[in-house]
Amino acid sequence: MDNLSMKLLLILLPCLLLAGPKPSRYNCPAGQTFDVAYSGNRAEITIPGKPRLKLPSISTFSYSDGFSLLSLKGPEATFASGVITLANCLDSNAPPQALQKAMTPSLSPLGNWELASLAGQPVALARPATVNLTADGGASGFAGCNKFNSGYTTSGPALSFSNTVSTKMACEGDRMKIEVDLFRALGKTASFALDGGTLTLLNAAGQPLATFRKI
Repeated sequence: MDNLSMKLLLILLPCLLLAGPKPSRYNCPAGQTFDVAYSGNRAEITIPGKPRLKLPSISTFSYSDGFSLLSLKGPEATFASGVITLANCLDSNAPPQALQKAMTPSLSPLGNWELASLAGQPVALARPATVNLTADGGASGFAGCNKFNSGYTTSGPALSFSNTVSTKMACEGDRMKIEVDLFRALGKTASFALDGGTLTLLNAAGQPLATFRKI
């Protein structure tokens, strides 16, 4: 390497290091866009006309502060915060094959799930709270104190629970509060987001209510 090339490298290297990874721009079906940049275990979301928002990682492909949620699946991203919901947004840098596959996603909340958090707060119980969603539209599980059964309906990302019934055993301490909060979350659920082995229940405004890990 000659002296001129070495000088240019010394000038440009600090700029390259400070620039960091290039943000990903996501294009949404209704014409909105937003950018996502990553630093450590945080995602920085920039939406035109809105303040920048930094969210901590809650799983491999999800970032949330308990109010706002960014969920990634391949080239697809969903961002929800307050009254803002940007769903099925595609990474403009993704290869055409990945974008074509993302246009026809197959998402299903079916299966056994273990409660991980409520309202952004981690949940830890000696016997984990669970929910099992079956193909016949039935849901059942353990809410922290009592067993329960419920019906549910889903269409695309929409999800709602109905006719929830449970046994009536009383429990002390956090178990009863967690159960009450879980039933409240199920009652407010309007949609869901899937990120690998994480299921997130969202309310009508797109705000996260509860997250579950796949069992």
